[in-house]
Amino acid sequence: MNRITVVGNLTKDAVVDSDKKFTKFTVAETIKRGRDEEVTHYFDVTRFGEAFMQVADALKKGNQVTVWGKLAVTMREYQGKHYQNLDITADDVSLPPKEKAPF
Repeated sequence: MNRITVVGNLTKDAVVDSDKKFTKFTVAETIKRGRDEEVTHYFDVTRFGEAFMQVADALKKGNQVTVWGKLAVTMREYQGKHYQNLDITADDVSLPPKEKAPF
C-alpha cells in the first residue's frame, strides 16, 4: 500500500485550475539528521475535485498543512542535472486549527 502523510509549510500560494478541477501546491518538510544537520524535502501536491477548490484560498505561502495521499517518485532533468521529484496525489489536506485568543 502506497500511502504517505506529510506535515510541512507551503512554499507559495496554491494554484487552482478551474477547467481541469484541481489544485496544486508545494509542501516543504524539514527533518533533523543527527544533532546538527537538517534536510528539507519538497513535495509537489495535487488535489482533485471542486469541493477542495473552494477552500484553496486558505492555502497561502508559509501556512502549515498536513497532507495524506499517494506518493510517486519521478525523475527530471534541469540544466543537465538529474533530480528526483516527490509528487503526492492528495486524498485529504488539513490546516491546523486556529488558536483562540486567551481571555
